[in-house]
Formats: sequence, structure tokens, C-alpha cells
Amino acid sequence: MKKLLCLALVFSLIGLCSLIFLAEYAELERVAVKDLASKVGRRVIISGKVITTDQRSTVNFFELKDQTGQTKVVAFSKIQKIALNSQIIVKGKVSVYKGDLEIIADWIENV
Repeated sequence: MKKLLCLALVFSLIGLCSLIFLAEYAELERVAVKDLASKVGRRVIISGKVITTDQRSTVNFFELKDQTGQTKVVAFSKIQKIALNSQIIVKGKVSVYKGDLEIIADWIENV
């Protein structure tokens, strides 16, 4: 009986973790720069051209431009070098820092 109860608890925790993961990563909305203000606090997908870069050892800053505007992207993790004028896709959380919108990236891919 104890083994069955432990097994049920383990599978319940696995299911709960799976639901949290899916809620966080499965329903990302692709947005344009002009729509970021209404997405503060939410995770989004955005794509565009890199127009400025400032790459440091622990953090990368760059500006991303699409057809509707431009925004700052901040990447704290080990992400490949971002080339100026490259087309990229970013997944991350929309935040406000010192009154400006930015995306805290957790995933970046070259197009």
C-alpha cells in the first residue's frame, strides 16, 4: 500500500511539473514591437533585425527592429554571439526597466 501511495505521489508531481512547464512555454504569442506595452510580464516571441549590440562576458544587450519599431533585448545566459544586421527570433519575458520596455531573452535563434 505504501509503495502504491508513493508511486501515485511521484506521478502526481511529474504531472504538476509538466503542467507548469506547458503553461510557461507552450502558449507563447508572436508579437510586434508596437504591441509589447500590452504584454508586460508575459512571455512572447518576437523577430527582427539586430541593429545594435553590446556583448559582455555575463550579459548581452542588443536592439531588435521589426516593421513596427525597435526594442532592447537583454540576454543573461550563455547565448551565441549575435551578429549586427542578422535576423533573429527571440523568446522571452517583456519587462520595463527605467521606464523603457525590454525583453529578457531566454532563447535566441538566427533565422
